[in-house]
Amino acid sequence: TNAIPTFLRSAVLGTVLFGVYEELGTEVKSIFPLTHTTPHSVVWLHAAAVGSAAGASHGSLSLLWDYIASRVVSPTSVFSPIQPSRFVVGTLAHHTASHATLFSVYELCKSIGCRTLSTERNTVKEAVVIGVSGGIAGITQEIVSSQTTLFESQGIRSAIESIRCEGSAMLLRQYFSPSVWRTLATTTPGVALGFLAFEFGKEVIDGSFSKDIAKKSG
Repeated sequence: TNAIPTFLRSAVLGTVLFGVYEELGTEVKSIFPLTHTTPHSVVWLHAAAVGSAAGASHGSLSLLWDYIASRVVSPTSVFSPIQPSRFVVGTLAHHTASHATLFSVYELCKSIGCRTLSTERNTVKEAVVIGVSGGIAGITQEIVSSQTTLFESQGIRSAIESIRCEGSAMLLRQYFSPSVWRTLATTTPGVALGFLAFEFGKEVIDGSFSKDIAKKSG
């Protein structure tokens, strides 16, 4: 896959991920509107459902991208990353679970944060809510992702068995290792910045984030 720059792959996959999440979320909201009085549990469930679909799209495209990239590097290779099928299902499950976690935790934290803001616009407070929510979401996604990444290499059934054999105590110790905290320290700011770009990008287009706050005074 070196023939295709990694940053380009990430950019395309990220654009598809957030694009699907935004468009599908808008469609769902048109059927089941969310207001400032909507229970946090409903906000979380809505984001988890839409995030699952976005994650599945992300996983599907990543499989297709890697397959095409492998053919570019070695056209005669008999290796196919789309075989066997259990690994395809495992990859989709991994992306679905991790991104459902990412978006649901983010929207839940943002919902709680928005309801603490005044009805008047305050860009600094908005940025803090988005950044903190994105950071928390990034941490929880990393935790879920680290456990479901085995789905991609082993398949779901084998991965679950491996996790069960390791035991909860070993999993807890894993999260206190220096390498995990280094990973969280490097990835969390990036996720927070990603959500800041996402939200304020929408703000430039249609002021959608401000509507979340304005509903309080409606």
